[in-house]
Amino acid sequence: MRSLEWALAAGRTVWRAIDHNSVVLASDKRWRLMPAGALVVSVLVVFDFVNSKWGIGEANQWDLMLAVFNDPFKAMVLLPVGFFALVADAITRDWHGWGYLSWSRYKYRLVWWVGKLGGIALAVLMYLSILVIIVLITSAVAATVEVSWSTLVHVSEWTYPGVLR
Repeated sequence: MRSLEWALAAGRTVWRAIDHNSVVLASDKRWRLMPAGALVVSVLVVFDFVNSKWGIGEANQWDLMLAVFNDPFKAMVLLPVGFFALVADAITRDWHGWGYLSWSRYKYRLVWWVGKLGGIALAVLMYLSILVIIVLITSAVAATVEVSWSTLVHVSEWTYPGVLR
């Protein structure tokens, strides 16, 4: 029974550390610019569709979602750089005062490290959630909203093995 109490106490301490680090990350003023960055990326995708040879008339919201998250430049350069700009100083912030405040709260530095990683994981979820919501709203306004895939997917010869036929 004592090991169960110890495990519950350790779990509460880790969750408290994750909560502390996620609040510190989310309280940064750069996060206020994140929806504007997501809006810029989604508007760029809309302009790409308007200027393409098929136009925006054939596209629906799924085409715009795929264009944001499936384009290699956006998925491997723009979106990760945007996230990195938001959380880049998460570790160095602890060297300038925050670390001394949090290290004294926890018995082990492992709790601090797991809390730091958990806070960054929650920041990833928050970043992707905001991005998906903004892209969905923009694509619903710019294109038609349908349940099924558009004909543009078949016409443009995009291939998704095993999914689209």
